[in-house]
Amino acid sequence: MNTNAEIVDHIQNAGFSNNTLMSKITLNSKDLSNDLADKGIVPRKSLILEPPKIEEEYYLPYILGYFDGDGSIFVSKQNIWGIHLEGTKETLEWINKLLNVSEKLKKRYEDEKNNYYIRCGGTNKPYLILKQLYDSCDTHLDRKYEKYKALETVVLNRNIK
Repeated sequence: MNTNAEIVDHIQNAGFSNNTLMSKITLNSKDLSNDLADKGIVPRKSLILEPPKIEEEYYLPYILGYFDGDGSIFVSKQNIWGIHLEGTKETLEWINKLLNVSEKLKKRYEDEKNNYYIRCGGTNKPYLILKQLYDSCDTHLDRKYEKYKALETVVLNRNIK
């Protein structure tokens, strides 16, 4: 991005990322802000985000980026895998239409107006959804990709037996 902005590293001590090393960079650019707004990426988007206005060929890479920010891969103590996505009703309906993650959206909190989630569990369905996403793009969060690769190992080993 041709910037000399400082990258600040810190340890996150809350939420799902407890004790995780994170990095932050602050950029101030009206042009960048306007370009992102034209694509539907706006400040404080949690309750107003709508599906992006992008070419269809970028749908899966966009969803992978969205998943890196507002999604998770989990495995239960009973070794049941799953994926979880949070967001606005409009965005999750769009994602669900493309990937068929869940039969229905669920409200996250009753007092929130437009805060929903979708999730699916098992082994094959989460794997097939994630495979589509990770095959669409080489850029991703390593920690989520490593969980995906662990799930892939489970699926491939089970199918070999």
